Amino acid sequence: MEDAVQGGVTLAPIKSPRIYAKILAWDEDSVLITSLNWLSADPTELDSLKEIGVWIEAKGVARCLMDHFSQVTGRVC
Repeated sequence: MEDAVQGGVTLAPIKSPRIYAKILAWDEDSVLITSLNWLSADPTELDSLKEIGVWIEAKGVARCLMDHFSQVTGRVC
């Protein structure tokens, strides 16, 4: 995660327009943030550019994200 910051990566909340993302975190070091609706989307080759996603691999990034989510929402991951 520190490498990303040192590399100039920044994240900022967007309040308008309202958007939402789906987050998949696994094995402590991998996170996928995407707009894809996993169970209702069936993108074809022609529609494949309608969704966006970012895959992050960094030491402890999944745990950090899940801990932050738990703190903000009061839900345990």
